[in-house]
Amino acid sequence: MKRIGKIVFVLCVMILLSCISFFVSCHQNEVPNPPPAQIEVKRKPTALPPGVYEDILMDSETGLTIDYYLDDEFVLSYSQKLMNTQVKYDNVNTSITEIVLNGHCGILIEYQNNPIKFIEWTDGEYRYELMSEVYGKDQLIALAESVR
Repeated sequence: MKRIGKIVFVLCVMILLSCISFFVSCHQNEVPNPPPAQIEVKRKPTALPPGVYEDILMDSETGLTIDYYLDDEFVLSYSQKLMNTQVKYDNVNTSITEIVLNGHCGILIEYQNNPIKFIEWTDGEYRYELMSEVYGKDQLIALAESVR
């Protein structure tokens, strides 16, 4: 039942993120021409704390979505998507900071009245997202930089 609740929570957050569009302008210059039509190399965070395990929600040619748990508690959601996937964010009551991850542009979104932190970035080939209400900003950035 907890797992269903967390899945519903993640879906609600994703719907909320779709409310108002905010696109990171530096991504436009990183898209290969043409961008890949399918994910050829699947990547995951590699610097996960001990005991964290994954639950693969989607693994297809167009995307990879994994939820991570520690002692049956949801701690992190990760996605790898094609570049042609539209990205929209709720920018109400948020702090949006441009960040650089391994030399690539990204953004960190922190919600003022919610513990959720969200990072979105691209490596020029694929788009990545990390979301957590458990990990702090520095931990989330370290996890993003560990994606291989």
